[in-house]
Amino acid sequence: MTPEGENSMSSQSVRVGWVPAVLGAAMLLGGCGTTINDVPLNAPPHRMTARSPESVEVFMTQRPSRPFTEVAMLEAQRASAYSGDGPEAVMAKLREAAAQKGCDGIIMNGANDATVGSTTVNNGVGSGYVTTLKGYRATCIVYTTSAPVAEQNSAITP
Repeated sequence: MTPEGENSMSSQSVRVGWVPAVLGAAMLLGGCGTTINDVPLNAPPHRMTARSPESVEVFMTQRPSRPFTEVAMLEAQRASAYSGDGPEAVMAKLREAAAQKGCDGIIMNGANDATVGSTTVNNGVGSGYVTTLKGYRATCIVYTTSAPVAEQNSAITP
């Protein structure tokens, strides 16, 4: 082979070597974070507008005392095994999604976990992993009244 052929061969090897590195980086970057799914349920009683995440009420063990409409089911889950989001970050992103949608509150419905894994076999030797992608499911609610019932009654009664 001539030196020209060797250079040509080396540059091909270098180009091919970049492909797995670029694909690996894209998979890692694409696998970060939290995925949010929004499933519509009922029409809201009034126009919904985005609000701050802190203003979205979160109900874990009790339901709101005010009348409300269940507008959507929201699901939040770590995007992949490579996601760096912990439970607090997943919950924060669920609340952010509810705020962006215009939910007055969310009623937590429980876990939305998924178990994922992968196996590989190389030269007859297998290896693999299994992990749980943590997540939560909640119902987006919109109040049908503008103020809590107790506040409305006290405003009417002197």
